[in-house]
Amino acid sequence: MIPHFKKVIVSSFSCGCCGHRNSELQIADYEEKGCRYQLKVEGVESLNRQIVKSDRATIVIPDLDFEIPTSPESKSVITTLEGLLVQHIENLEAGQPVRHIMEPATAAKIDAFLVQLRKCAAGEQTFTLIIRDPSGNSYIENPRAPKPDPNLTTVFFSRSQE
Repeated sequence: MIPHFKKVIVSSFSCGCCGHRNSELQIADYEEKGCRYQLKVEGVESLNRQIVKSDRATIVIPDLDFEIPTSPESKSVITTLEGLLVQHIENLEAGQPVRHIMEPATAAKIDAFLVQLRKCAAGEQTFTLIIRDPSGNSYIENPRAPKPDPNLTTVFFSRSQE
């Protein structure tokens, strides 16, 4: 049980030989309504918030025109906001050496974008994070709970076939 949340199945492992680590989260139940969280991130303190991102969630950072859509390869994760940003920085950096050779113009644009994303991950740049999850199983921690958080807006919505 995640406090103030729901039942999940967490699996985590690491390989003693190669050092590969993996942690995965599976949601035990789907919620009756979908959810949309909008967080205004101001400073380093916000980066320590716990985040649950289900495999159905889409993440958007409108200030950077950055979207992480859901895909068949998407997995549910439990992490911090900083961890989420660092993971996507590493994912974008992974292909950069080859891109610099094969597609230098694209690589230069990604390098410029990574500078902005690193500033966000370091708490040096204010930005807005939106998580939209039709399954209703994503979550952004409110460190002030049970008091309202002025930087966090939560909306629940009815799902449709679309």
